[in-house]
Amino acid sequence: FFTIDSWKAQSDIPTLYTEYDIIIPEYFKFNTDMRGTESLETKSESTSLSLSIGGQFFQCTGSHMNFRGTQLPALKDDSYVWCADDYCTQVNFELLGIDFPGSLYQSFTQSWKQIDEALLNDNEFGGRLKMSNPLKEEMNALHLEQMKGTEEKICAIYTLLKNKVRWNEKYNLYGKAPKQILKEGTGSNADLNFILISMLTDAGIPAYPVVMSRRNMGILPLTHPSLQKLNTFIVGIAHTDTTLVYLDSSVEDGYLNVLPPLLMTNRARVIIPGNHSQWVNLEALGTNQLRSAVIASISPEGTISGTRETLYTGQYASRLRNKFRTAKDSTDFVNKLASEENIQVKSLRIEGRNGFSPQVREVMEFEKQSTVNDQFIYVNPLVFLHVSESPFKQSERKLPVEFPYTDHLSLTANLTIPEGYVVDEKPEGLRVQTGDEKVFCRYTITQQNNQVTLRYLFRLQKLLFLNTDYPELQQLWEIIVKKNNEFKETLIERFMKTNKFLIGFLLQATVCSSGLHAQTDLHANAYSIIQDAVTDIVCTSPTDAIQKEKRVIQILDGKGKGDASFVCMCDRFSSLKKFSGEVRDASGNVIRKIKKSELKVTEYSDELVSDDYYYFFEYTPSRYPITITYEWEIKNSDGLIGYPSFLPQKNYNQSVAQASYRILTPADNPCRYRTINMQAEVSQKQTTDGNWLTEVKVQSLP
Repeated sequence: FFTIDSWKAQSDIPTLYTEYDIIIPEYFKFNTDMRGTESLETKSESTSLSLSIGGQFFQCTGSHMNFRGTQLPALKDDSYVWCADDYCTQVNFELLGIDFPGSLYQSFTQSWKQIDEALLNDNEFGGRLKMSNPLKEEMNALHLEQMKGTEEKICAIYTLLKNKVRWNEKYNLYGKAPKQILKEGTGSNADLNFILISMLTDAGIPAYPVVMSRRNMGILPLTHPSLQKLNTFIVGIAHTDTTLVYLDSSVEDGYLNVLPPLLMTNRARVIIPGNHSQWVNLEALGTNQLRSAVIASISPEGTISGTRETLYTGQYASRLRNKFRTAKDSTDFVNKLASEENIQVKSLRIEGRNGFSPQVREVMEFEKQSTVNDQFIYVNPLVFLHVSESPFKQSERKLPVEFPYTDHLSLTANLTIPEGYVVDEKPEGLRVQTGDEKVFCRYTITQQNNQVTLRYLFRLQKLLFLNTDYPELQQLWEIIVKKNNEFKETLIERFMKTNKFLIGFLLQATVCSSGLHAQTDLHANAYSIIQDAVTDIVCTSPTDAIQKEKRVIQILDGKGKGDASFVCMCDRFSSLKKFSGEVRDASGNVIRKIKKSELKVTEYSDELVSDDYYYFFEYTPSRYPITITYEWEIKNSDGLIGYPSFLPQKNYNQSVAQASYRILTPADNPCRYRTINMQAEVSQKQTTDGNWLTEVKVQSLP
């Protein structure tokens, strides 16, 4: 009776009814822990009882507890949850101590310091940490004294170990005798880690076991220390006097600080003798980054031919090495790559795929076929997609979302369009992020003459999203996927008119709207309202224009605070000439004036030298509702290649009271346009001086 098994109210099938009833005598002091995503009906009352222990009878009171669950949904494994049991509706009992009459209270609780001592005093754990280096002779042949730094020495020692012993794909906390492991040539990660610690210590490099519960085995409790919850350890290595790097002998394709994701737990304990043990968070360990640059040309037949150069770092490098290592041969690897990306691989060179190093560099020549229809070529300027579909398709979610590691992806594509063709349509730029800015995606596309340049940046800096964050995360992913799949939005058309500069713009109401609605309630489901938006463009030549903008935005509540900020894209051909802004409270009183000098300027591309930059002003309201007015003017010189789209609704949950778009172009350059998801009429006519005036207005978009 000193141990009471946990009771789980949920399983992998729905539960119609379940009940758990327990009486605990007052002499047994238990901590009761209820957890899970579903609620239980609970009752607790005192009761009288008698019990016999060792032939002696006791009359005492007890705690009578009853737990009932009805209509509980199934709890199933999820690819975005490491351990579903952590979120199972359950009741756990932990014995704190016993307190019998006439006896001293006996405590059964432990501290983590006591667990540290227990491990260090255990022959199967602490004893292994004191063993001598079983590969001393082989290590002498490495001539570590001739190596420059600690990192080079660590890599040499680890490579020697992996050449001697193979990981058997098992994770353990305790190890076997090193002689047996070396003789068999295989062992668990614990077996190999004990040998690694002895080798590093022999080389004068301090190394310590870092105990943990693997992510797929459940969260390690901090408040209720338990040796039974520990199931493996990795190695923390003193890289400098103040920093540790982490390594595990199960690593086949990684590097220092590049661990298998299931070992990257947020609760791990470095066991250091002398009461110096400490907690560490391994979730955001290392840098996981992919940087890719494509330089290609498009033929009149729609074939994209060029090169892709990619630098893989951290988990990206580990994944690529794993794909290559597990392929049947190099031909199989190339065939899978061609199939995944829908390309023909003309040549492929990979540097660093076999070594124990932090990065892998890939250079590939490829061809990819675009869709061709009559005189049109449909091209996805991204060429190689980041994501093609969203993994978050559930309408609602009860479990949180857990990502395996942080992520940084940067893609650049420079495409040369064929002679005699012009870009007729191209995607809008995108800048989208979560409210806490921990997930961020930016997409920009520019054109100079026959060169189209796309820059794409994605960052994930947060790994745990609660189920309350799911709607925002799902919506953001849908936007990113839609942008990745916008292959029909870049339309290259054969240029048929001699000595004419063809310019097109896209009139589009955002996907949040399905048209105009009479007597619309603009506040329904809205976080912000665009009260007035005016775009006025005067084009003086095929390459020069003045663009005037005005936005009056009402922010209704905190969910719409992201719409309160100002962003203006510029490049070497466009510049911000004028700007003003003001903020009014609910009564219409001006509470803030914003000057151009307050705008911040930053380079648009943070991975390559770029001519693109943007002005921005971040404003966080302290009360709601508030109304912000921004007015600005952009001058385009010697490089006007297209006009901004008319996109009345910039975000989801944003309504529009009224918005207008007006563009005046020279007599020999009439605009072509196309409307999408919008029921407003476009007016186009010639002025008395022969110029072309194109106008469109919308009202009451919910």
